[in-house]
This record gives sequence, C-alpha cells and structure tokens, in this order.
Amino acid sequence: MSQEEAEKILGEGTSTSVGQSYQYNNGITIGYRDSKVVSIILNKDSKGYFKTARGAEAGMTHQEILDLYGKEHVLVESERNIDYAYHIQKETFLDEKSLQAEKDDLAIYRASFMLTKEGQVILLDQRFATTFK
Repeated sequence: MSQEEAEKILGEGTSTSVGQSYQYNNGITIGYRDSKVVSIILNKDSKGYFKTARGAEAGMTHQEILDLYGKEHVLVESERNIDYAYHIQKETFLDEKSLQAEKDDLAIYRASFMLTKEGQVILLDQRFATTFK
C-alpha cells in the first residue's frame, strides 16, 4: 500500500524519530520506504480498531497469539515476545537457519508480538526490521 492510500484511511500522521515512520490516531504507527508501507505497529490504543488478518490485536496474551498463529512456526519465543518470519514468494514460514540464509530481505515479512503491558503487534519487512529503512 502506498503512503497516500494509507493516509486516505488514517488521516495525516505525525513524524517519529525512527526512519520514515508516522504515528496516526487510534494507536497505529506506519513505516514507509519509497512512499510504500513497510511496517505497521499496533499499540494498546489500537485495540478494537485494528487487527491482523488472523485476528491478533494489541494486548493479547501469549496463549491467544499461539492459538491464532500456532507454535509450529515460531521463530522466537520468550515470556515477553513471539516472532514469526514468512517468505512471501515461497509461501512458507522460516526458521532461524533459513532466515539467515535468505538473501532477499524484501521477500520476508516478520510478525512480532510484544507480550508486555503495552502489548504491541509489529508487522514489517525484514529490511525494516534490521535497518529501520
């Protein structure tokens, strides 16, 4: 999605200090590269407004995330975090070894669920995840 399309839905955002990211009403922060969406962060204020395609939203518990996304393809799991990596061209989840071997960081999307008081949902491409660009 382009920045123009996102802002038709979200309105005008406020620039943040991270890359080309903007905060919008209702608890959403969007990161852009070349005027295209490359990251979405849903914070606690987004609950009830925004969900992932599988129904995850900010503030969900560890078990609720695992119920939606499963344990089989977890890339990283701790008490405070669950991460998944997905290769869009190969249509498969990646483990740590295949993620490190993959050269095309634009073909990989990450879903990171922060299981803290803030309970953020972070969706981003691998390049933004590693460079904030």
